[in-house]
Amino acid sequence: MKSIINFMLLFILVFAGIDMASASEELTFERMLFVNDWEGMLSTTSSIDKIINDAAYINADMIMVSVPSQYFESARDPTKRSWDYRAGDVYNGMSMLEYIIQQAHAEGIQVHIWTGINIVNSERKAEHRLFGPSAGYLFNTVDPYGTKYTTIPYRQDISFSGLQDYEIGLCTWVAKNYPMLDGLHIEEPLLFEYSYSPPVRQKVQAKFGYDILNPGSRTVTQVRQDITNVQKDSWNEFFTRLRSSINANKANPNFHVSANHWSVMYNPNRPYGLDPQYLADNYLIDFFVPQIGGNDLNYFRYKVEYATNAITSIPIIPVAFMYYNENTNFAKPPNPAFFDEVRYACDYGADGVAMFAWHWLEEYNGGHIDGQNIMDTLHNMPPSSCGVVSPTPTPTPTPTPTPTPTPTPTPTPTPTPTPTPTPAPVLSLIKNPGFESGTTPWLFYTSGTGTFSTASPGYEGSNTAHLALSSGGSNIQLYQAGINLEPNTRYRLIFAAYSTTGHDATVKLLNHVSPYTAYAPDFRANLSTNWQTFTTEFTTSGFTSTVNNGRLQFWLAPFAASGDNYYIDDVRLEKVSALELPIISTHPANQTVAIGQTATFSVVATGAALLTYQWQKNSVDIPGATNPSYTTPTTILADSGSTFCVQVTNPAGSIMSNAATCTVGTIASVQPSIVNPGFESGTTSWLFYTNGTGIFSTASPGYEGSNTAQLALSSGGSNIQLYQAGITLEPDTRYRLSFAAYSTTGHDMTARLLKHVSPYTAYAPVFTANLGTNWQTFTTEFTTSGFTSTVNDGRLQFWLAPFAASGDNYYIDDVGLEKVDVTSIHD
Repeated sequence: MKSIINFMLLFILVFAGIDMASASEELTFERMLFVNDWEGMLSTTSSIDKIINDAAYINADMIMVSVPSQYFESARDPTKRSWDYRAGDVYNGMSMLEYIIQQAHAEGIQVHIWTGINIVNSERKAEHRLFGPSAGYLFNTVDPYGTKYTTIPYRQDISFSGLQDYEIGLCTWVAKNYPMLDGLHIEEPLLFEYSYSPPVRQKVQAKFGYDILNPGSRTVTQVRQDITNVQKDSWNEFFTRLRSSINANKANPNFHVSANHWSVMYNPNRPYGLDPQYLADNYLIDFFVPQIGGNDLNYFRYKVEYATNAITSIPIIPVAFMYYNENTNFAKPPNPAFFDEVRYACDYGADGVAMFAWHWLEEYNGGHIDGQNIMDTLHNMPPSSCGVVSPTPTPTPTPTPTPTPTPTPTPTPTPTPTPTPTPAPVLSLIKNPGFESGTTPWLFYTSGTGTFSTASPGYEGSNTAHLALSSGGSNIQLYQAGINLEPNTRYRLIFAAYSTTGHDATVKLLNHVSPYTAYAPDFRANLSTNWQTFTTEFTTSGFTSTVNNGRLQFWLAPFAASGDNYYIDDVRLEKVSALELPIISTHPANQTVAIGQTATFSVVATGAALLTYQWQKNSVDIPGATNPSYTTPTTILADSGSTFCVQVTNPAGSIMSNAATCTVGTIASVQPSIVNPGFESGTTSWLFYTNGTGIFSTASPGYEGSNTAQLALSSGGSNIQLYQAGITLEPDTRYRLSFAAYSTTGHDMTARLLKHVSPYTAYAPVFTANLGTNWQTFTTEFTTSGFTSTVNDGRLQFWLAPFAASGDNYYIDDVGLEKVDVTSIHD
């Protein structure tokens, strides 16, 4: 059935003019083995031979090999060979990856590489060497106080266009230069922190009309949801550009792109940002790999069926782990459901199964799970025919042991109990906030009957607190003591919760011991029967100097009743900064000048207290450049390509502007390439298509002149575009695209320049226009690619999906595409 659906979708999308050169197809493998680059496992030919022989023995027909970015930097630039010697010809005259491919293909096994494009887990990673300390951690995520996350492991912020450019360039180089490589797998393309970086701030400002560091009356939850929303846009943009670039350059026509994540749905309440359904529905990846933890076959089945129902357009390859995560120890204990997960994954609707990882095939626990030898058991378990239900009945999974309830303290006669004495005070705010380490150091008390344990899955991660009440009571509480607090200080409490009956709970922050002084107002959480996140802010009171005796208490009385089950997860208590960072409303703009002229760069910033400025050229401070604007000395040709940015500082910290580029040379005359650029001749030469419903016409007045294009959408769609075809372009030539636009809702769009007919080769990078509800002008420069001689089949396309929605009106005017001929050393 999935193949029929795929065919229908492919037909529709090709008809609509979307590049489907590498669209999803039925997979040619069923059993995938992850191979980590741990403990020198890929350092010799004999170790690689061992991996390939083991993969063949367990009937794996694809291996997913971890190859880091420094390897490919070393491969494409021999001056960086010290970054990873394995990229040299040291494996019987071949590089490591070439040798792996040769040996695997000889056994009929595909090879896909597995890499983290925004994950920096080692000082050796290319991203750390190029953009880490030496570049001021250029692309790192930023907290609300302006501090960059720099402790390894850290993740870089995909909203930076420069990071996207680098990663797409490197991945494209790999696809182009390894013709026998079968695919590229992006590891966990997501974020763990809410990033307040300059591009995120700019995108939220453009899309939602406010600054995330000065959100006004908006709640913290709303701000974080908006940050996640623009990160989603950035991930969608990245994968769109990546797919287009790889399709245009790949040496292997069957080259696959894939990704993994533990969630198949976009979650607006977490910082991840990834939307696997969008990637699948737009064929930006060829298959998706959901990571499924735990040690229970029923849970595995539930997650597989959920994934295959949520994503129907591309294959699903779930991961079965040989171990499962317990008490955050990554290597214990063995997963008793592992063999059944491998055996029955396809029966549950999957298109194959992935096994993690080769390291545990023989090295972990003596190579046994529940007394069964891993290698031999898998060898005697041939891959099933995916999509054909096995006649073997689904086995009963191994029962999960019921956790022993946490001992409860003896209550005092007073309404608030005096709990059992606790260990030494905890100086940080909340320990084990997501219950990933079990129940420690949380305590539970009830004057009725009930148990406190953890359950899976959690709101975030594997675990959640679970309070199962056999009867009600006048004193029912889950609490953590020893919390360090400062007097008269603003704090923010955040948590996720629900109850099976929708009964409420109250959250209290008080002195842990008598007289149980309230340190904050009580907060009542109006729970429902589904997960919700709750946020409250308060100023501490009731004490005059720092204390370490705070108790955070989830108080269930009088709401809870017999049979209720409460679930609580992701509990955070954090101090709120009173002074905000500066806000940059206007960033420096690119400048193009002739030799001998000066260039002026300016910034507009606001913020509390006195602002100071420090301009930089190529990331180096310029002495004396401490004003909101900076004018260069008279330029010379060597200045071309230099970047200028400014650091704005107040007592709360510093923020760096976007970098602007100075181009120096002799600017030749430019010739317009667009017919009817201002729509003064009506709709002539422009065409409109939507697979939803909508109308293309002109409206008055325009941004410049009498007319503007108006796109009035009665419904959304996955393919909405205004375009002009027949554009003449020269190869490897610098062009400038400019236009004015807005939408009535502030929804965005992208501008694309591509081949008008199949295979719809990208002639330029995709440009995302962060529209507002008022006219703005947009300009982007690029160098054409994807062809070697002059063409006249270019299509300029304003692409409204996935941003546009029912009722939107888009206005576009004054479209210019002009050649920029600058004699310069800057490419």
